[in-house]
Amino acid sequence: APHDNERNNLLHFSDYNAKIQMKLNRKNEISLMGYKGKDVFSVNRTFGIEYGNDLVSLKWKHSRNENHFSNTVFSYSNYSYDINIKNSNSNLLILASIKNASVRYENQIIKNEHHQFKFGFDVLLHEIKPSSIIANDGSSYNTVDMDIRRNFEANMFISHHWKISDKLVLDYGLRVNSFSILGPGNYINYDSFGNPTKFLSYKLYQISVPYITPEPRFSANYELSKYKYLKFSYTRNAQNIHQVSNSTSASPTDLFMSSNNNLKPEIADQVSAGYFSNVDESRYEFSAELYYKQLQNQLDFRNGSQLIANQQFEKQLIFGIGRAYGLEVLLKKKTGKLTGWIGYTLSRTERKFNAINYNQWFKARQDRLHEVSIVGTYQLSKRIVFSSVWVYYSGCPVTLPVGIYTISGQNAYYYTERNGSKMPDYHRLDLSLTLDGKKRKNYEDSWTFSIFNAYNRENAYSIDFQADMSNNGKVIVTQTTLFKLVPSIIYNFKF
Repeated sequence: APHDNERNNLLHFSDYNAKIQMKLNRKNEISLMGYKGKDVFSVNRTFGIEYGNDLVSLKWKHSRNENHFSNTVFSYSNYSYDINIKNSNSNLLILASIKNASVRYENQIIKNEHHQFKFGFDVLLHEIKPSSIIANDGSSYNTVDMDIRRNFEANMFISHHWKISDKLVLDYGLRVNSFSILGPGNYINYDSFGNPTKFLSYKLYQISVPYITPEPRFSANYELSKYKYLKFSYTRNAQNIHQVSNSTSASPTDLFMSSNNNLKPEIADQVSAGYFSNVDESRYEFSAELYYKQLQNQLDFRNGSQLIANQQFEKQLIFGIGRAYGLEVLLKKKTGKLTGWIGYTLSRTERKFNAINYNQWFKARQDRLHEVSIVGTYQLSKRIVFSSVWVYYSGCPVTLPVGIYTISGQNAYYYTERNGSKMPDYHRLDLSLTLDGKKRKNYEDSWTFSIFNAYNRENAYSIDFQADMSNNGKVIVTQTTLFKLVPSIIYNFKF
C-alpha cells in the first residue's frame, strides 16, 4: 500500500489546442490558433507548483500575385507559475508571470529563381511580474509585491536569398532590434559593488533607456558534388528577456527580468561550419557540424543571494561572459517502411565572472556534454504506424552543499565551486502506435496509443537536501521524480 505521504501527492498536466483556417478568396486566407497548457505538482499538501502557458494567434496571409505575398500575425501569450508552501508557521503563495502582445508584418518577393527577398517589422509589448510573495497573518515571512516591469520592443528586418550558381547559394540579411523601458515604473542604478547611485522614475507610456542592437546574419551553401555540400554561417542574436536560475536544482521558479538601466541585452555571436551528404540516392542523409558561440553581457547572482521576492534583487547581479561550442552529428533514413534518425551532440557551455569561482571558467546551467536521440518509425500497414524515441543526455550542472554548520541555532550549508556537481544523467524510451481511420471526403481521424518512459526510469526532476542533526549534521540528499511510466490515448480528427 502507498505510504500516507504518497496518498497526498498530486501530479497532472493538460494541453488544449485549437485551430481554424479559412480561405476568404483566391488572395486572402486567415487562421486562428489557440493553446492552453497547465501543469500541477504537489507533495504531501505542503509544497505545490502550478504553471502554464496561454497563447492565441491570428494570421492573415495575402497574396498579391504568385511571386509576392505577405503575412500579418497578431499574437498574445501568458506564461505564469504559482508556488504554494505550507508548514506549521507559514502559508506562502509565490506568483510570477510573463505576458507578451505582438504584431508582425512580413513581405516575401520572389523575383526569379536566383533572387528572393523578405522584409518587414514586428512590434512587441512585454509585461513581466517577478516572483512576489503573499503571506498569511502570523507567518514568519512578510508579503512582498514586486513591481511589474513593462517594455516596448520594435524590430525591422530584411534578407536576400541569392542563388549565384548551381553550386553556390548565399543567404544574408540584417535585423535591427530596439528594446526600451516602458513607464510607469521606478528604477535604481547600481554600481559594480551593488551600491545605489541614482534613482529613476518614468511616467505612464514614457519610453526610455533604449538599446539598439544590429543583428547581421550570413550563410553560404556550396555544392562539392551531387548530394554533397559544405555550409558556413554567422549569426548575431540579442536577448532582452533574461533568465536567472537557482543553481541548486531544477525548478520552474527561475527569475525572469528584462533589459533596463542595469541589465544590458545579452548578445550571442555564433559561427558554424558543416558537411552534409545524401547517400544511396537520397535514401540516407548524413550531416556533421561544428559551432562556436561567443556570449556577452551574461548575468548571474552573487554567492548567497536571495532570488524569490527580493525587492532589490538587481543589486545582487553580476555580469560576465560566456562561450558554447560543440559538434552535432546526424544520420537519417528517409525512405522505406522503416525511417528515422540517430543524432549525437558533444558540447560544452561555460561562463566566466569576476565574483564567481575566482574568475575561472565554470559550467553553465545549460551545459550538456553528451546528448543522444534515436528515433524510429515503422509502417506496419497503410493505416498502422509504430514509432519509438529514445533520448539520453548528461545531467546539468548544479551547486550542492559539501558541508553544514550552525549559527545561532540555525543550520547553514557550506558551498564551494559554483555548478561543481551535476544532476544524474537523463534517459527514457517512448513508444506509440497510431491507427488511422478510413479517410472520408471531408473528414479524417486517428487513434494514438502511447507509453511515455516505457521502462519506468526514475529521472531526477529536482534534488533537495536537509541536515540530519542526529547523525553529526550529515546532509541527506533526496531526489524527486515526476514522470515515471505514463500511458496515454489520443484521438485526433480533422474536417
